[in-house]
Amino acid sequence: MAKKKTVNKIREDLTLFLEDAGIYGEHFYNLVDDYCRLYEIKEMLWNDIKERGVAVEWQNSETSKGVKKNESVGEYNKVNSQMMNILKQLGITSETLRMLGGDEDGDEF
Repeated sequence: MAKKKTVNKIREDLTLFLEDAGIYGEHFYNLVDDYCRLYEIKEMLWNDIKERGVAVEWQNSETSKGVKKNESVGEYNKVNSQMMNILKQLGITSETLRMLGGDEDGDEF
């Protein structure tokens, strides 16, 4: 599970960004919640990839076995894309972060 402290910091940063940009509304706060849930899922997928690798062995019987791709890799990419879409919907880009004094690494947000 993603560290609760990290998720709370992400939620706080995104909420502050919305408020600083003058963006209010339940829809936007729901997107922030969705982003945080996706972050937690992304971390679980990444942990699975680190633990089992990009290819995993399978075995259905004594003679039926092999290696297949770890499905977490594809899911990780999908979740990451959806997270990027949410940031786009919230109006957060590297350019907006630069204009507000932050950077891509989030050092000064």
